Amino acid sequence: PQVYTLILEVFYKPDGSGDAERIAAARAGIASFFRALDHALARREYLCDDFSVADIGTFLTTMFATSLGTPPDPSLAHVATGLGRMMGRPSIAAEMAAMTGASQAA
Repeated sequence: PQVYTLILEVFYKPDGSGDAERIAAARAGIASFFRALDHALARREYLCDDFSVADIGTFLTTMFATSLGTPPDPSLAHVATGLGRMMGRPSIAAEMAAMTGASQAA
């Protein structure tokens, strides 16, 4: 829900007219999520021990949050390592390259 709030208040209102209170609450919720994710990834490589759709969904959510101005805190080492691990997967790297190419063409 927090990323969706950022989509509504930041992406669809790029002129700065988004509700500042809703944006701040969403960013605080996302920061809390990233801290919980860091804790979860401290004990395993992937959220469900093996690579799964949970990792893909979490990776995408993280990328959306980042693109909307709410990246994970750099001090969350396990999140950074997990994102790097995800980017190293050929399927994820190919998809990210396609998304980057599509956004540059628009």
